[in-house]
This record gives sequence, C-alpha cells and structure tokens, in this order.
Amino acid sequence: MYKKLTEEYEEQLFENYNLTDLMLLKKKGRKIKFNENPALMILLTQKLNEYGLSLFGQFERNNLTFRGLIMRDNFPIENEPIIKQLYGYVGFVTHIQLCGYDNFSVAFDYNVDSGKCELQRHSYGTITHRINFDTLSEMLEHLTVNGYVNSFNF
Repeated sequence: MYKKLTEEYEEQLFENYNLTDLMLLKKKGRKIKFNENPALMILLTQKLNEYGLSLFGQFERNNLTFRGLIMRDNFPIENEPIIKQLYGYVGFVTHIQLCGYDNFSVAFDYNVDSGKCELQRHSYGTITHRINFDTLSEMLEHLTVNGYVNSFNF
C-alpha cells in the first residue's frame, strides 16, 4: 500500500536530516521564512503520503514549533527512520496523531533517539490514558491486536 524506505531509491531524501528544516516553523518564536512557501508544503505532503505519513497542524516543544504528523493505518515499520529524520534534534520527543473520533483521539509521543513511545488517549484536550512501549514496532503490534478503541482497556 505504501512505499517502504528499504525498497526505494529515494533514501537520500531521508538522510542527513534534510527534511528537518522543512518541518520547523518557528525557532524561539521567530518564523522560518522559507517555510511559508506553499509549494514546499505541497511537495512535502505528497512525498510523506507515499510513505504512510501526513502533515497535520503544528506543535511546540523546547521553544521550537514544528509541523505535526499523522501516522496512517498500515504504516510500514521500515519507514520509522523517516520520523527520526523529520525531527532531527538530539533527544527530541515528537507528538504524532493516529486517529480521532467524536469524543476522543489516539496519539503518541515518540523519542527520536531511543524509539520509545507513549501511546495516549486524549479526550477533550486532556490525556486520559497512557501506555509506554520500548519500540514503535511494539506499539504498532499492540494497536493491530487491540485496535484504537480497545487499546486502553485493561
């Protein structure tokens, strides 16, 4: 369904943190001028869609404002290095959306160095449940077995 990083010739695009600059919108409250170019946004969106990711909104961490991501269903685990390349700061924890329903949404925080994840259920702006995983593949397996709705039933 989606391209896998290991199968494509585009690996160079996802190396050396080349795309981190396109994800960064503000640094210390100051806008990054070249990221206001709509053509860059369109190209980035199209390329990420091919690999199972979509752009969504923005979030702020450590005095930096970034474009946010949605991870699509059936995201190939081989594409995990793309996430690390998009947010190329040491020890950075990014927030990634998974799905949304009428009264709650499911997302996770991802540490780009360790690969550890915190799966979160959000309801009306508040995190109501959290589950920690050592790897992205563990978390995705948990979601495959339990689904989004039942993942937090213990």
